Amino acid sequence: MKLTNFWINISGKGSSNTPHTHSGLTYSGVFFIKVPKEMKGGRFLFYRNFNEADFISTEYMGHFKEGYQMQGYDYPINTISPKENMLIVFPAWVPHAVEINLSDKERISLSFNFKLNRSF
Repeated sequence: MKLTNFWINISGKGSSNTPHTHSGLTYSGVFFIKVPKEMKGGRFLFYRNFNEADFISTEYMGHFKEGYQMQGYDYPINTISPKENMLIVFPAWVPHAVEINLSDKERISLSFNFKLNRSF
């Protein structure tokens, strides 16, 4: 495994991350360091139907399977409510975002990208 980069997010009240991807990279992740006990908003969002492509398939890598009819504005939103010490790892090509933090306290997370080096 090769860590390509990482950064800390300190998300105060009103902070969010708009939908984006990390193209050209293999995997992304986020580790939640501090999450307010009364977290309001701030959920981690995935904008994909996870049945449309095989996660580990290099054949699809973010592209739709043949015959898939869903358009970008139809993507289901899958949500994860953050908790302290939670780790989320996902393919970097999956569109994701973070809702607005409506809590009065900060949420702190460590985000990162990495590649897998496969040698046999």
